[in-house]
Amino acid sequence: MDYPYSKYTNYMKPNFTDGRGTITDLLVNDEYSVTHITFQPGAVRGNHVHNETRQTDLILKGKLIVSIKEGKTVQEKILGENEVVVIPAGSPHAYKAVDYSEILSICKGKRKGEDYETDVIRLDTPILK
Repeated sequence: MDYPYSKYTNYMKPNFTDGRGTITDLLVNDEYSVTHITFQPGAVRGNHVHNETRQTDLILKGKLIVSIKEGKTVQEKILGENEVVVIPAGSPHAYKAVDYSEILSICKGKRKGEDYETDVIRLDTPILK
């Protein structure tokens, strides 16, 4: 599958690719990571929680529906280019692409690089489909 050109990934090999898009680590160190994530139209990502990681996402291109669960309430908002969402540790969250989208995801905590799965708990019931 061909993906639109992105100045952030044209020289880097994605860590993960599937029908939803790509995930490419740009920078990983002991304190945080910066990851470029692409979304094909209609792609859903997330539906998980990070207990020890704070995630800050900048929408570079496109529009995403962002859902964050706080207690029993799910807050849902459509975000577009140059908007930012901060997901505190312990908050279940999910994304759905309205159209082709790209984000930079900055994570502070355990969820980064090869340690990605050490702080990802998949939700039994998705908050976004």
